[in-house]
Amino acid sequence: RRDAQLLGGVSAERVRDELAQMLAMNGAAASLRQLDGLDALTRVLPEVASMQATQQSRPHHWNVFEHTLALIEALEQILNLLRGGNVAPALPVPQYVWGDLERTLGPYRQDVLEHLAVALSDERTVLESLKLAALLHDCGKPAALTVEDDGRTRFFNHDKLGAAMAAARAKALRFANVEAERVQTIVANHMRPQQLADAGLTARGMYRYFRDTGAAGIDIVLLALADHLATHGPDVPPERWAKRLNTAGELVGGYFERVRGRLEAPLLVTGGELIKALGLHPGPRVGELLEAIREAQVAGEIHTKQEALDVARKLADLQ
Repeated sequence: RRDAQLLGGVSAERVRDELAQMLAMNGAAASLRQLDGLDALTRVLPEVASMQATQQSRPHHWNVFEHTLALIEALEQILNLLRGGNVAPALPVPQYVWGDLERTLGPYRQDVLEHLAVALSDERTVLESLKLAALLHDCGKPAALTVEDDGRTRFFNHDKLGAAMAAARAKALRFANVEAERVQTIVANHMRPQQLADAGLTARGMYRYFRDTGAAGIDIVLLALADHLATHGPDVPPERWAKRLNTAGELVGGYFERVRGRLEAPLLVTGGELIKALGLHPGPRVGELLEAIREAQVAGEIHTKQEALDVARKLADLQ
């Protein structure tokens, strides 16, 4: 605690390496609390100070920083479950949620664990970027805070504000560009699984989600589940939890079973073929039609070149 101010003279690369190793391990929340108690955490992550000072109304149980630590605990419990280990009772949530998670995500445990082990840099994997994003997922809330007449707190656009802040912090700590971009994508989209659950997930909605997030879409699903548990704590509402978890299962299963392969598959038609068949001129409209074909192809609605041309022709006729 006495020498915490000396962290300012330590290279960003050294701080990055120590922080990344801490985040990679179980018990990261306890380590972060210890750093905070030593007056060291805000010297590494200045965003934490305003997070600690920002209160949240119900259904939240904790301020932004304590909610963040609870989310990290929940995320670690989810990952421990997927690894086949015991779920430590670090976070006070109803016991039934762990059985629900096992039934929903268990069939994809190997896929998820292999996904998290993919290297993003020479020394770090997807897991470290996910946990850094978890630590910074709500860092935009202090700047987005509004208080309504009844005292309720709201945080409009905190995901977009936080995404830019989180990416900037990752770059300042000398994380690789691919890691900073991954963190930015996760933070920017961490509300989307909830929105998809509320709206009802469709094949096209799933495509658009993974089109925008790529492989990070799996990271976001895991973070969103932990976020829900860390928001409601012991008061997790069964019906809302079931809706969130069912959507998470559809996204994870859909990605590994269908969407990943279709996203990587070549388009059924090329731009040149489209121009020739429909008598179009090169330009943005061709790109828009190709995107519509990609969406229908990934959603499993079309399977042949002729079907792709029919989709494009119908859309072109509507203009």
